[in-house]
Amino acid sequence: MSFAVMSLAVTGPNATAGIFGTMPARNVRQQTLFFDQVLSTALLLLGLCSLSNKQNKLVSNSVIPLAVAFMITAIGAAFGFNCGFPINPARDLGPRLFAFAVGYGSEVFTVGNYYFWIPIVGPIVGGLIGAWIYMGYGRLMKIHLGEDNKQIIENRHRIDEANMSRL
Repeated sequence: MSFAVMSLAVTGPNATAGIFGTMPARNVRQQTLFFDQVLSTALLLLGLCSLSNKQNKLVSNSVIPLAVAFMITAIGAAFGFNCGFPINPARDLGPRLFAFAVGYGSEVFTVGNYYFWIPIVGPIVGGLIGAWIYMGYGRLMKIHLGEDNKQIIENRHRIDEANMSRL
């Protein structure tokens, strides 16, 4: 394979623009791509909120990075086929602008019936929905359980100290 002849193609069998940004799969409607982004980012935020909540100690603090890695891997495996799961607008917009500047042309923005806006707007909407769902669920559980926040934090802190002393 020779790299002497450089091909700057966005679509087709020799497409290389996907190295920089995410590109939609063929024959996938924009509504599907948008819903894909909203749902995957909402699930990511639900997971991140539940892992980072001090009152909700699902795992020890030392295991949180591993849990986040598993969560991102699972979301990528479940939602990556349609458009490469750009669950962060910075993961797609910056590389797409770079591909435009390098010489791929405006096709990086027009591919997939102007797909470029979906990785920007979809994760923002999904993040808001995921955080709102978590906050609403938290309020419902607080009303249902009626526990004192200070007591919960003290109990969880003792659990963390016990886990750290074992290490």
